[in-house]
Amino acid sequence: MSLSHVNRKEAEFTFHTCDDGNKGFLDKEDYKTAVISLFGLMPTDSEIDEVFVAGKEQKEEDGLSLRKDKFINLMVWRSGSALNCYNYERLLFDCFDPLQDGFIKIEDFEKIVQKYFPKVIQYNIQRHI
Repeated sequence: MSLSHVNRKEAEFTFHTCDDGNKGFLDKEDYKTAVISLFGLMPTDSEIDEVFVAGKEQKEEDGLSLRKDKFINLMVWRSGSALNCYNYERLLFDCFDPLQDGFIKIEDFEKIVQKYFPKVIQYNIQRHI
């Protein structure tokens, strides 16, 4: 499967295929298997930590988990197929919406800006809210 051709259906199929035990979420091992299945590349430990820890995913008995909707958004985003989509902004927003409820708290937004856009001045963030 080409890196540039992952779509939502392929990502959803991969999620269900890699959801070991049909738990309804992926743990870190399931996530590794899914990424390898889609892209043929092993995700780095830092990428895995970023997906599971920075995303503030819900805790399950066995550790952190990744829900289907978030996984699909991440895989479509990672593949680059979202770049030609009119829904680009929505997809980007969904990737940073930890609860997938359509809202991002100002604290979460500030953390995102600090991590991915460290040169943006705090004044500019507050001014545009």
